[in-house]
Amino acid sequence: MDFVTKEGFMLPAEWSPTAVVWLSWPVAPVLWSDIPRKRVEEEFVRLIRLIARYSEVKVAVATAERDRVSLLLAEFSSVTLVNMETDDVWCRDHGPTFLKNLRTGELAAVDWVYNGWGAKFPFQKDAQVAAQIAFQEGAKVLSSTLVCEGGAFDCNGVGRLLTTESVLLNPNRNPDCSQEEVTAELKKVLGVNEVIWLRAGLEQDDTDGHIDMVARFVGENRVLAVQGDTEILVENWTRLEAAGLEVTALPSVGEVAPGVEGSYANFLIVNQGVIVPQYGIADDEEAIRVIQQAFPSHQIEGFDCRLIGREGGGVHCLTQGRWA
Repeated sequence: MDFVTKEGFMLPAEWSPTAVVWLSWPVAPVLWSDIPRKRVEEEFVRLIRLIARYSEVKVAVATAERDRVSLLLAEFSSVTLVNMETDDVWCRDHGPTFLKNLRTGELAAVDWVYNGWGAKFPFQKDAQVAAQIAFQEGAKVLSSTLVCEGGAFDCNGVGRLLTTESVLLNPNRNPDCSQEEVTAELKKVLGVNEVIWLRAGLEQDDTDGHIDMVARFVGENRVLAVQGDTEILVENWTRLEAAGLEVTALPSVGEVAPGVEGSYANFLIVNQGVIVPQYGIADDEEAIRVIQQAFPSHQIEGFDCRLIGREGGGVHCLTQGRWA
């Protein structure tokens, strides 16, 4: 196979079997500052309840909070709390990227350089999380020199990767790297053989435009992409088609809070379930229909993201899966 690393590891597609889904419990006092902490935690319990239908769940939680959080999650037999300090909740980004050796079954975990989306937010604790989760899962750690987050790319499982120029080529992450150099590092670390560069993600996105808010693989050559009339979204669509991909439209959500956009593309595939963001608007039903059509044998679960979405991101951003 030409989509494996030198050591024989590859990056599976996200519809591959998942053994564990990781989350980071909300502990930072600045998160959702205008919403009672109790409400935010209730949303996390609700999300964990959905994920636990399909997978084991592990939650990174500060040691001082563990006993209290344990009571909140007492109903779940398949949820494990792990003592781990974090700055923020976005486990997709500060967690590791798991790879798998298809021949031996061995797991590896990529530990990217993490700088809080271009040093916008505190990240000293989050920068240590990937290695800690890798240790918990018994995975071999593969360190990269690239400043990157898990939401910045999406893979079809056979060597094709989607990402955006606005993130990985941003001076706040990799100022001294050319597109060719970033492409080479992604290929080397993830074992992919083609990187498809889109221009950018959503305009109102603290991540500078993660791919998991605008376009996701749902098959080897099929992509769901947010459709809109902005110059960026139109150009993204053109680039996807130019790469020979079959593209199906997801509706655009728009603002869910001042300066923050939501996205149906931020869904989580977990074994036989797909958890889809919902926003209490007319297009919710259409998003469910489109994603059900992409995954006809899966159970589609809607998750109201109106509260969590106020901090940006959604279900995919909050979670990081470890392959079975």
